[in-house]
Amino acid sequence: MVEILIKVIMFWIIGTILSLCIHEFGHLIVGFFYHWKLFYFVVGPLKFYRSNMEDPIKIGFETNILHWFGVGATVPRKKDPDNLNIWAKVLLAGPIFSLVGGVVCLGCALAFMSLFFLMVGLVSLAIGMINIVPSKLRTGLFYNDGTRYRRINGGGVSAKEEAAIMNIIEKAVIYGDDAVYEKEECVSLTGSLDPIYQYYGYYILYNSALNNDRDAAKEYHNHMEQLSKTVPKAVVNMFLIDDKG
Repeated sequence: MVEILIKVIMFWIIGTILSLCIHEFGHLIVGFFYHWKLFYFVVGPLKFYRSNMEDPIKIGFETNILHWFGVGATVPRKKDPDNLNIWAKVLLAGPIFSLVGGVVCLGCALAFMSLFFLMVGLVSLAIGMINIVPSKLRTGLFYNDGTRYRRINGGGVSAKEEAAIMNIIEKAVIYGDDAVYEKEECVSLTGSLDPIYQYYGYYILYNSALNNDRDAAKEYHNHMEQLSKTVPKAVVNMFLIDDKG
């Protein structure tokens, strides 16, 4: 009995890692299809990343435990009006790969009477369902894939917020540390009803203004300090502020 339990636990751990890989590979493969570039890939504590678009891929230890559940990020090579629509497809690809991979693994489990395939299949299906069904749950800054896909394609305020985030990512990847953000570019975030998006918007503006507008940086810093009282601690730790403003 103990031997069977140990085997189940081992298969569950390995199955979870493989299921996370299936999910993140879904994001990456669709990104590669649209000629986007690998920028960040995390499974467990291991991460593959670039510091900027021109750097080779590096391997390191992921310090943000929230990312251990899997992060796969490809980024556009240039700004393009269609990038937001492509991003929606990249987001949806993860849970679709999880669901398809889960069904395939369950089929293999039945065909070969395999406990290992059963565990991988069940975990993959669970990951797919959790990520494709829109919900208010989020990991740090972001909602799940299904929610973000709906936000992008639903129009209105939510789509503008996602478009602002896309613009921030594009400029950060293309211009690196030289990226400069104007107040108008982040107004959808700083004016959001969501304090987490507000905090992120002011964080981007604060860092952008540090070297060219100290008064504005101080204003953004003050907004962040006020919001930090209501924003989850995990988010504050992801986007820390200091006393330089």
